[in-house]
Amino acid sequence: MPDRPRRHPPRTPADHRREGAVARGRTRAVVLSYEASTYLNSREPERAAATASEALTLAHQLEAPRCIRLIKNLSPDFTPYTAADGVPVLLAQLRAVSY
Repeated sequence: MPDRPRRHPPRTPADHRREGAVARGRTRAVVLSYEASTYLNSREPERAAATASEALTLAHQLEAPRCIRLIKNLSPDFTPYTAADGVPVLLAQLRAVSY
């Protein structure tokens, strides 16, 4: 039986490492968004904003729309804290993201 032609070049160890790094980055962004939610529930808006901002930056770099949606869903919970450090900047970042 003849070998079928490959549609894609064989994957290298570097490809596997890169894919693993992206997966770990996305997982980190999800965990950070959950952390931010926890900080908000604990009434720590400054820590929540810093954590959410870190998650948003990472998710945007990795083009991870699910992570970005998780963070954007926190936006209404930040509105009572618009005077807290970092919250106005985070809200502006969230408005600027297009996912």
